[in-house]
Amino acid sequence: ANPHGLDAEGHYTSAFDLASLAREGLKYSLFRDVVTTKEMSIPWPGHTWERSLLNRNQLLNRYQGSRGVKTGYTSNAGCCLVGAAQRGDMKLITVVMNSYDMYGDTEKLLNYGFDNYEMESLEEVDQPRQIKVSGGTSKTISVKPERQLAVAVLPAEKDQLTLKTDLAEQVQAPVKKGSVLGKGTVLLNDKEIGQINYIAQEDVVKKPPFWVAFIDWFRSLF
Repeated sequence: ANPHGLDAEGHYTSAFDLASLAREGLKYSLFRDVVTTKEMSIPWPGHTWERSLLNRNQLLNRYQGSRGVKTGYTSNAGCCLVGAAQRGDMKLITVVMNSYDMYGDTEKLLNYGFDNYEMESLEEVDQPRQIKVSGGTSKTISVKPERQLAVAVLPAEKDQLTLKTDLAEQVQAPVKKGSVLGKGTVLLNDKEIGQINYIAQEDVVKKPPFWVAFIDWFRSLF
């Protein structure tokens, strides 16, 4: 691969690669702001007027809930578009490559997704799990998924959707809030489709040695 994405010998990508890049980028507010900005004026060194930048992604104007992302074209790749849209809790990403109607094709894919798929929650973030703590001031620590765990699936696939968790049975104090203490693997028909981390929800400090506790107790007598 090269940094600019233009045609080069041995340089290739796939729709899955581009979708993965878009999914990662859309996690960040700055990226989301950039790909949904339709027009912006910026300083133009050497000129007394500003330079106007126009977003050529027509999806922003013609599709409800559009969230970007990026158009592209080379003579070998043809017209390409990474699209994204959100309606309610459902967020979809599409990729079309070498398309003669990249906006129409993207809209068809998004419409199919919104019309046929449903969001299925696997685990609520407000229902923490408990892990045992050794050598700490608390005997347990709460862990939750790092984000709301929900997947877009066809209604007929709901029974095939499972969550396999791999959490530490016991951890040693001290434990910092935000530490990763396990992971969950999302399976659809026994095929992995995603992973999520389970995060410690509070600090657990190390329990002081017995002699320190004894001195503190002894001092409290006077």
